[in-house]
Amino acid sequence: MDWKSHEIDALTGLPNRAGVQQLTWEGFEGWRALAFLDLDGIKEVNDRDGIGRGDSVLRGCAELLRSSLPADAVIARFGSDEFVVLHPLGPAFLADLLRPLIERMRRHQGTSITFSAGVVAVRPDDDLRDVVAAADRASYQAKAEGAARVVIYTEDTQRFADERQHLFTRLSKMHEMIRRLREEAYTDELTSLGNRRAMSRRMREVDDAVDDGPAAALFLDVDRFGDFNHRHGDAAGDEVLGVVAETLALTVRQHDVFRKGGEEFVTFLPGVSLEDAAAIGERLRAAVEDLAIPHRAPGQPVVTITVGVAMTDEATTVEQALALAADRALWLKAHGRRNSVLAAGPPPPADRSPDEDPPEGDAA
Repeated sequence: MDWKSHEIDALTGLPNRAGVQQLTWEGFEGWRALAFLDLDGIKEVNDRDGIGRGDSVLRGCAELLRSSLPADAVIARFGSDEFVVLHPLGPAFLADLLRPLIERMRRHQGTSITFSAGVVAVRPDDDLRDVVAAADRASYQAKAEGAARVVIYTEDTQRFADERQHLFTRLSKMHEMIRRLREEAYTDELTSLGNRRAMSRRMREVDDAVDDGPAAALFLDVDRFGDFNHRHGDAAGDEVLGVVAETLALTVRQHDVFRKGGEEFVTFLPGVSLEDAAAIGERLRAAVEDLAIPHRAPGQPVVTITVGVAMTDEATTVEQALALAADRALWLKAHGRRNSVLAAGPPPPADRSPDEDPPEGDAA
């Protein structure tokens, strides 16, 4: 059979997919069976020994098929590690020809390479895509049954494929549900930021990366939030928290900002200096003030935040740094310096454990 140059695979010298498509353009007249062969283990060879060795294996497989199958068969390289065989006799006959070649291929290559094959009967008016799809389903069944075998396509093969697809769909839905539940478990419902559970996980990650250098912990508290709720209602307060959270997430990366609880937010910034962390705190403070959300409490015209900053070091964990940052924010509030950033200053009070939240103390 004469093949045009663009119908020949350059690596193996076999006809390629375009050649098979041209051959069957008007149907499968004269053919009664098609086999789809998928090599087992070629990826491992490529990963272990390199693409060059993989190409050598593919050429060897092509040579074995060409020298072992009858001259009236058409053998083609259909994909990267996929071959197609067309034969004028029935599928049972073609399957019997292919089965002995599985072990011969292993010996011929001196590797673990075998193939799994699906064989399907063809009729003159069949479409190539439908035939290859059916043979491919049979080859998947062969792999599922342990690989290195030949399966003839039957109604059971189709049932196997349908059940496999059904199982795949169910597993996909299950994985998506698990992903969504996990995401919800670590997400604050009101602000869509990470919640306290996500914050704790992030703190562990930062502590585990202590060898990469210090990290900054920023504690951000909405000023006089209790007073805001009293004046405007809880619904308005929730809306403000959502807007503030969105502003913080846009100013730094969203996955670095967490809602600790109530009107308190935190962010962790690995690999930054104290000076840079203070500058980021100031940027966050200014971004919230620039929202110009009316507060209307005496001395509090708009909604603002107070920010405390602290750093980890060899002797200070993220939890301890966060406690110090919270104490600095509390110190600012206690001294009438809301809407400010403090990155250095008084030590944490001795009568409060690192796990305790700082008292609000400024609702009025």
